[in-house]
Amino acid sequence: MKSNTRDRILEVFKKSFETNNLHKVKLSGYESPEEDLKAVIIKPVLIKDTKVLQYVHSYATRDVTKNKELKDGLDHLEEMLSSFNNFSMVTTEHVYQWNSKTSRLFKSANSQAVKTNQDHDKQKKYMLDQQSPYLKELGITNASGNIIGSKSHKFKQINKYIEIMDSVLSSADLSDPVRIHDAGSGKGYLTFALYDYLKNTKDRKVEVTGIELRKELVEKCNALAETCKYTSLKFIEGGIADQEAIEAEVLLALHACDTATDDAIALGIKSNASVIVCSPCCHKQIRKQLSKGTQGSISPLLKYGIIKERQAEIITDVIRSLLLEAHGYKTKVMEFISSEHTPKNLLIVAVKSKSLQDSTNKLQEVQNIKKEFGIEYHYLEKALKTI
Repeated sequence: MKSNTRDRILEVFKKSFETNNLHKVKLSGYESPEEDLKAVIIKPVLIKDTKVLQYVHSYATRDVTKNKELKDGLDHLEEMLSSFNNFSMVTTEHVYQWNSKTSRLFKSANSQAVKTNQDHDKQKKYMLDQQSPYLKELGITNASGNIIGSKSHKFKQINKYIEIMDSVLSSADLSDPVRIHDAGSGKGYLTFALYDYLKNTKDRKVEVTGIELRKELVEKCNALAETCKYTSLKFIEGGIADQEAIEAEVLLALHACDTATDDAIALGIKSNASVIVCSPCCHKQIRKQLSKGTQGSISPLLKYGIIKERQAEIITDVIRSLLLEAHGYKTKVMEFISSEHTPKNLLIVAVKSKSLQDSTNKLQEVQNIKKEFGIEYHYLEKALKTI
């Protein structure tokens, strides 16, 4: 291959990658008879928000995949160009071809208008509208409505939450408008997303209230709601435990710390909410009691710090679920998002059941767990005044 043709290939390859136009490169016709290398396919992929080049070396009986950053990828491509007889590259706009019988790089229009796919998996169609104004104001998207790289995990988390809530709310018997309270709403990522999805995508009548202890966040979120013209979304200042029974059909508490989750569950039960959804965080209250009075076969489960911590999380959330069931809710625990993104990934979903629940049996199960692990009390019991 002539040096000017090689340089031209590397130049077009580099530019296409940098401008997100590169779709695929294929090298075939390997010259060395000692190896059974059939072809090399090169594609851009995203791995943990970093765009790299994926090289797949296809042999007769196996494929070998390696990921390279642009500089190393260019060096590797330059080395391979002297060992293959055929080169083709597809971009969003053009198709480039070269073979050893010619000296030129041929360029033609791409009649199929290929769209690049840089994700490891197939591109997922998200439920949220990336052009929604609150996403830009909250720092999830840029001015063009594109997801900011460092916030892609947050965007996926929000979408997963909306996917779950859409299923939960669709199965519940709710009034019109749906009254939703988000206890411990924080910066409002999920509160805004749920309001926007229900109001603007699903065309449902909703009244959403965020409850937040920090005054500055309440003021910021109310200002943003006004900017976005979300007239049925408001934020109020206050602690979860300070709230009296409220008119809420749906009570949410996402990552409320330690016993704040219990305060939220108790508030939902006292308010006779049809749906209670919480994502627990910081399970400290039960852990402090675990070692007291524990004997026999249970004792080794609490010997190691990290195991004891996880055991406390499991026991805390199991008791929460049982107490919800004792108060007439059909409850399930699911994974919120992959633990790769956050260790706080459990979601407790409780929907008011129309059938009678065996509350006595559920309360007895709670007592059995407490006795087995030497637990004096669970905070939610006191919040509900069951002890």
